[in-house]
Parts: sequence; structure tokens; C-alpha cells
Amino acid sequence: MVMRRKILFDFADLRILNIECAVCKVQLRFDVSKSDFNVPDKCPSCGDVFGASKHHIEGYRHVFPGLSSSKHKIMIEVDEPEATTSLT
Repeated sequence: MVMRRKILFDFADLRILNIECAVCKVQLRFDVSKSDFNVPDKCPSCGDVFGASKHHIEGYRHVFPGLSSSKHKIMIEVDEPEATTSLT
């Protein structure tokens, strides 16, 4: 028997969106409580074009206020990450 734990996130609890560059792995953080955050066209580190990722994040910016202030809770369910162990 396998037991799995789930984690539920309420959109009202979401504060930060991250985008990680597929090329250089630099991460940019955006505070979703501020409606004026701007996603750059390109990665500031390596210049890779964000393209559709930028479009999706900007679309989310317009949807987020409704998801986080809905009369009914709207949540995301994810599997809890497996614990990793290190041998020292």
C-alpha cells in the first residue's frame, strides 16, 4: 500500500510567482499582490526570450484577483514532495 499526502493551496494565500529561465535557470520572482508587476521579454541573465511564459503570467495577473477573492474557495492540490535524504 502506498500512502500519499496532498497539499492544498488557496489562491488567496499565493503571494509570489516564480519564472525560471529554461536556459540558465535564473529565477525571477513576482509579487502577485501588486497588480503592476512586469515580466520582461527576455531573461535578464542570458537573454533567452520568455515568449509564451510571459504571456501566461501576464494573463494570470488579470485572473488572480477574482480567484483570490471569490466567495467560494478556489484551491490548487499538489502532491507533497518526497523527502530526500543525504548521506554524510
